[in-house]
Amino acid sequence: MLAPAVIVLCLFWALIHFVARSLSHRDGSLLPTNTRTRAGRQRIKVQVEWVHLKIETTSWNHYHDALTAQLASKRYHAQQIALKLFYNVGVVFGIMGMLCAMGLLVWSCATMVAGLGRLEQPRLAKRDWGTICPQSMKIPGVTVPFSHLVPMLAALFCSQVIHELGHAISGALESIPIQSAGATFTLIIPSAFVAFPTSYIDALKPLARARVIAAGPWHNAIGWIILVVIGWLQLSYHLMTVLGYQDISDIGRVVISVQSGATLRDYLPRGSIITMVDDLRLSGDEETWASYLTKPRNPMEMMGWCVPGPAFLDSPETCCVEDVSVSLLSCFTNGNEQGCVDAVPLLTKPKENIRCQADFECSAKSLCVRPDTVAHLLRLTVRFPDWKEHDEEDVILWRGPRTEVWQEVEIGILRPRINLLPLWLPSLLFVFEGYLEMAMLSLFLFNLLPLPYLDGSQLLDALLDLVGHGVIAPDNYDIELGNDGGYTGDAALHWRWKSTARRIVRGGTLAAFAACILLGAWNAV
Repeated sequence: MLAPAVIVLCLFWALIHFVARSLSHRDGSLLPTNTRTRAGRQRIKVQVEWVHLKIETTSWNHYHDALTAQLASKRYHAQQIALKLFYNVGVVFGIMGMLCAMGLLVWSCATMVAGLGRLEQPRLAKRDWGTICPQSMKIPGVTVPFSHLVPMLAALFCSQVIHELGHAISGALESIPIQSAGATFTLIIPSAFVAFPTSYIDALKPLARARVIAAGPWHNAIGWIILVVIGWLQLSYHLMTVLGYQDISDIGRVVISVQSGATLRDYLPRGSIITMVDDLRLSGDEETWASYLTKPRNPMEMMGWCVPGPAFLDSPETCCVEDVSVSLLSCFTNGNEQGCVDAVPLLTKPKENIRCQADFECSAKSLCVRPDTVAHLLRLTVRFPDWKEHDEEDVILWRGPRTEVWQEVEIGILRPRINLLPLWLPSLLFVFEGYLEMAMLSLFLFNLLPLPYLDGSQLLDALLDLVGHGVIAPDNYDIELGNDGGYTGDAALHWRWKSTARRIVRGGTLAAFAACILLGAWNAV
């Protein structure tokens, strides 16, 4: 699975470089490529370096200037006051978010440090990545299906657009023009940005500067709250049912798609309903499917099958050797002995075989056996797309790791009532909504960390300037030399206090962040 993805990624970037070079040769110049409109005022600049693509445009400047003029007019004075109050609340949330993000960072480091002293935990045990960040890491093809990659990246980009929109609106509120807006694409990670003139930002009063800086995370916080409410009210679910989708969760889970190239693709058509996994019914809890397929199971927990005892005990045990398969025979156990049994007729014909919990429930000279863990067998009870006509269920027998089924088969709870509706739409909407909610909260917290190049660092400066009565660092100040920048009296005292606070907060956060990365890498080995 990894090799095709790498090939596609290499071809994608080769195509990007080819198109960029073609444009540069056509224009008779080297990169960056500039594209002008008929008016000659708008420009699109494209830069490509290795696996980094940057698209920058001034096309949105006109709309931002119009919004700035509108908010500055007396006619919209009430709206200006309301927006300033709104973004003042954003500053408060920004302070709380910064404290919360720093607290989570310190807590994560402390948790991982405490985990190093647990000698009883094996070094090769599976690690809990949730200790590294507030939410569990989502890695397509590892912790989530690979099909989640596109909605995950789309949600990340949308959350960044909403973030930058906050900066743009608050900038217009403070009459700051934008230089450009655009997007970047690094390897596979998309991003959005809005560029302001630094001189305009530095000239703002501390509170106004804090409003502009905190507006991006504040928009993410508002978006996260809205998405939480939408999820709590199940608005997306109700929208899909109104549009013509049927909830079949009381029956099982509908197959949305099966990964291309997967063995199950030939046996599990789209639109089929999986009603059971082994003896576990899929009706009800949405996490049943993922939990059963990704967590280890004890074979003795499920019901067994009655088989002739002498034939089982006399059968060879070669199929019970790990990674060894003998024809269609699979390894079974009765708890004490192992033997090889033809699993297909036994497991796929439930009406013709007797189920049991123990040997005494079987007839004389029969044993109650179950598939051993080395057999890697999984039963999928399925109603195929024409089940309404036949009302029958079939059993598909899978041999292999259970996690492959979880990775290759995408399921859902909504099925279209008419064939014109796409089967994948509800699942795509729910997955995108979940990732967008996660991206909104993550961007809100991470961006407020007082680290270089993040909003948190600039917000910290604005807050310290606000507390220090607006004393701003002169251009010739050198933190390493520890001078007072030419200030005297109270101004020099305030400046020294602010510079010390900056160094302590930024340095402490950077040290905690680096420690978390190193400890996370150490724990993952």
